[in-house]
Amino acid sequence: MPRSSRTIPTSEISESEQSLDQRIYKELVDHVVEVETDAFIRAVLYKDTETMEEDRLRVAEYLTLSQTPSPHEGRAEGDPADSSPPHPTIPPPTTSHPTESTPDRRPSTPDVSPHQKLLLPTCYLREGDMYAQYVKLLNSRFFRAKIKAVDNAWLPAQPPQDDDAIPTASQSAGPPLHRVFRDTHKESRSFSRYNYGEAGLKPDLCLLIECGDTPNESEESEGKPKVAPHWKDVLVPIGVKKKQCMDMSALVQMAQYARSVMLEQFDRNFVITVLITGHECRVFHWDVVRAHVTLPFPTHSALFIQVMGRLATMTPSELGYDTQFSNAGRVRSTEIEHIQTHLTIRLSKPRAFFDHNATSSTPESSENGPSLVVDLENILFESKGLLFNRATRVWRAVAVNDPLPEAECQWSKGNTYIVKQNWADDKRPNEGFIHTLAQKVDVVPKLVGIEERQFTSSFRARFQKEHFLDFEPPEKAKGSRKSASRTRSIPRGYASHTYDHASTGVCDKGVGDEDVASNVGAGDEKRPFERVLLRFVFDGVGRPLSEVGDSVELLQATEQWITGLIKLDESGIIHRDISYGNLLLPSSRDGTGQASIIDFGLSHLKDENILTQLLSDRSPKGYILGDSQPHGHVTGTLPFVAHELLSKFEKKKGCMHALHHDIESVFWVLLYICLKEHQDEDNVFGKILRALTSHEVHQVEREKRALLNPEDEDDRFENVGKFGELEDFLNKFVQIRKACGGKNAGDLASKVLDLISTELQTIKSNRVNRKDLDTPDPDVSAPATKKAKHPKAP
Repeated sequence: MPRSSRTIPTSEISESEQSLDQRIYKELVDHVVEVETDAFIRAVLYKDTETMEEDRLRVAEYLTLSQTPSPHEGRAEGDPADSSPPHPTIPPPTTSHPTESTPDRRPSTPDVSPHQKLLLPTCYLREGDMYAQYVKLLNSRFFRAKIKAVDNAWLPAQPPQDDDAIPTASQSAGPPLHRVFRDTHKESRSFSRYNYGEAGLKPDLCLLIECGDTPNESEESEGKPKVAPHWKDVLVPIGVKKKQCMDMSALVQMAQYARSVMLEQFDRNFVITVLITGHECRVFHWDVVRAHVTLPFPTHSALFIQVMGRLATMTPSELGYDTQFSNAGRVRSTEIEHIQTHLTIRLSKPRAFFDHNATSSTPESSENGPSLVVDLENILFESKGLLFNRATRVWRAVAVNDPLPEAECQWSKGNTYIVKQNWADDKRPNEGFIHTLAQKVDVVPKLVGIEERQFTSSFRARFQKEHFLDFEPPEKAKGSRKSASRTRSIPRGYASHTYDHASTGVCDKGVGDEDVASNVGAGDEKRPFERVLLRFVFDGVGRPLSEVGDSVELLQATEQWITGLIKLDESGIIHRDISYGNLLLPSSRDGTGQASIIDFGLSHLKDENILTQLLSDRSPKGYILGDSQPHGHVTGTLPFVAHELLSKFEKKKGCMHALHHDIESVFWVLLYICLKEHQDEDNVFGKILRALTSHEVHQVEREKRALLNPEDEDDRFENVGKFGELEDFLNKFVQIRKACGGKNAGDLASKVLDLISTELQTIKSNRVNRKDLDTPDPDVSAPATKKAKHPKAP
């Protein structure tokens, strides 16, 4: 089939600025792939053709039984008995689903006899009336049929015991969990930790998990959930629209549903959503890279019955749950606080690159590595706000099993470790390998081991090239894409909210965190952008910057960070993502511990020869080297990216990321800490902070330029509050940076180290003098009311 392009028409609602999440809209551009319906269903919903054929036969049998004529059929119009509830039936499965994509395709309304209207909503109903009818259909006996093999996969969650990662299925745990379709359009679904900006989101229908007890019939008939609405319980969110076509508003809503599920359910690797528009249905598969969606197919068809029935009878792993988490997909929202989670990690030593067959549908993972089972105590960090991203999560965890003596990776039972999980760019050098190169640098945590869990390319490889069709989101937008390119905005990066920005999307596309495609090898072919799910285990636990005590502790840690960055540079490593979340304080508060620098996912190696020697013959050298070496793309978390990098980006000029850029990022982190307490204030500090945390590159660049180039000597950081003792350091750093411009940039690191040493001595001396004079310490005194001077940006 030739590749074609579809543009979905808009409706009046999609033209409303308030109806669209602009950030999601920008992410969807070039990240939605339309797939032939039959190929999608075979690849996404079924593991084998045998199960697919069984479902097809079950549907045919169900349709045959449901087509029995109603005893009321044939009565004269106006007969009182004609008002009796008809026997539910649906049209024979004669309408085949489309196999070709044509622009602005408008399907004809299928013929529906009067006695069939009770079963499936028709175009004559209001949208609100459609929900209950779909719930009645989808909760029929066909969809609720008992399938023993499937029910055994949905046994109630059980607390893990000892070193068991996945408890043995036990019927004593109670009856299997129900998978039930509910009308959920009236109540907002909640989150466990944050609302991620999605407070108030109400999916029309949901396939939910509920307690295995016999459902309350009155609740069942009304389609109401039995517990408070929560995203933890959602298996498949469903949107229902009366209008016949999918517009941008509906597409963004599907993306919001998928994002909400992925953010709440940490054990989920992908999400399936369903969109019903008029008499058409589409099924979506969402992962961290892109969305795949079927062509529209009729709801009055055997295919619709088969697809929805299949969703209700899939196992947790088939719905995207990662079974290396205990009770994956089976912990209900009411059990979050009561059932602990174990995670099995198959550890291995990191290889330099992810040499894998991107055209193979067989998942590649570290199946033979030693299995470390950890008890996930609490989550320390999770990225949020983006739809397609690295999806980083970090837990504090305790090892609950002993390693085998001959295991390559060793750990100690009962010890506390840090477990990090993220979806990395599969063409970049392995972050774990960077750790091995930097193992002698004190600020870099010790890596116990790494697991390569799975590649997104293995999913895409299930399809043939002819199955894909290019897909363009609707033109809302008559100016949205142009505007995005013109303003070159990127996802917002509030460090206090710990957004995850793998390269922050500061690239020509304006969205996303890496280029979608890069050159592969020496040829002209391009490989789609893909990711790999990695899990790291680190020895050593630091403290977040939110726990910093005073200016002395912060400067002492800064001295260690700067020293560490210098040693990394000497080892040929540039970090490229120094940020508030990636700098850690020592675990102890007495000033004797070791501060840390974490997250080397965006770092690069300065010496190309090292990489060239490590690449195997099968590695796409041009593809890897072109992305892992210094280049013109700006990476990092926007509020902390060095000004020169942003300035070059705005001028569309290349700029190699170097040591002095990482040093300047440390300065922006310190300034952020000083300003953070003023984030809700309408004063000069609050305005500076809001400008620095803007999602617009030009606004951040403009503010940083003003701060680094004061109009006169009186424009100084003063009265910043709790960390007032840092004022002299911040002001002198600005002077040193200005003096180390151009060819002298390499002197910045050593001069900043000297400045830190001087300032620490000065602060300690001043504290002794204040103690003798019984004067309050600036770090603990009430914030000054005097208005601080600040250079106005030109």
